[in-house]
Amino acid sequence: MQSSYTKMVVMGGGTGIHPVIIAARELLVETTAIVAVSDSGGSTGKLRQIFNHPAVGDLRQSISGMSEPATQPWVEKLLEYRFEKGDGLKGHTVGNIILTALQEITGSTQEAAVITRELLAIKGRVVPVSETNTQLEITYADGSTAVGQHLLNESTPDAKKIDHIGFTTQPELNPAAIQAISEAQLIVIGPGDYYDSILATLLVPGIKEAFAKTQARILYILNIMSSPTRTDGMTASEYVEGIEDAIGRQVMNIVSNSQLVPAPIKKYYANGNSFVITDDLGDDQRVIRAPLLSEELKPQNPVDVVTRSLLRHSSNKLINILKPLI
Repeated sequence: MQSSYTKMVVMGGGTGIHPVIIAARELLVETTAIVAVSDSGGSTGKLRQIFNHPAVGDLRQSISGMSEPATQPWVEKLLEYRFEKGDGLKGHTVGNIILTALQEITGSTQEAAVITRELLAIKGRVVPVSETNTQLEITYADGSTAVGQHLLNESTPDAKKIDHIGFTTQPELNPAAIQAISEAQLIVIGPGDYYDSILATLLVPGIKEAFAKTQARILYILNIMSSPTRTDGMTASEYVEGIEDAIGRQVMNIVSNSQLVPAPIKKYYANGNSFVITDDLGDDQRVIRAPLLSEELKPQNPVDVVTRSLLRHSSNKLINILKPLI
């Protein structure tokens, strides 16, 4: 397939951008995923506590999404396999263990991602936004602070409103991320958790400067549902404003789901204080509205201690969005 855009960058977290990566794979686009490395929950968090490396969970999910089902039918199954028993193994994924082992051997998260890709014959590239072993620092509206991305997943009745996030140690931007942004013709931001994944990637010092120089078309894909305790009450325009503030410029297109969320699914989410994001973007000519819900729901793995999203974007439907742009 010939295209005017030959290089594409996807930015955010592993779960959210997974369907975008699959769509790009089907469109035969040369893709680089730039992902956050500040996770501190679940399997990733436990491995970080033991080995003191940047988080690898989003790297794993992006690498698995780039595998070719026709020629590598077992790669994604292997990397995403989560052990259901075993002292010390229960809850961990094979991919997290492989990447952590390679971090130990090479001393580099970037090299761990490169070697994993080469071992598994993955065509796309996955780049950690930084190799600095830092944690998210959360500042709440009342001025108090807390450390750890895992705290963003806690939903309690007395949860405090977030004002902004930062880092405990100022992360150094990975040169491979700078290069990928500079060479890209299309940059896709999201979908993904607003603070945990997207801003954790975009707020790394140097990202704004890289966006100032790039000639790429910039596309932002809105989430479908809000996140309890994190983005309660935020409308689509507020999400866009936050993203544009982080990158220091306007995005050129905004993708918003127009498909109705089934009532039982809305009820399920409402029980966890999560709701459909209100599209208040009006007649903004940058907005692309389309039905984007995946027909396949992702049930929670009982041994995964991190609550995952039940609804996902459909990679097949995202192909229809991306194809005219590339």
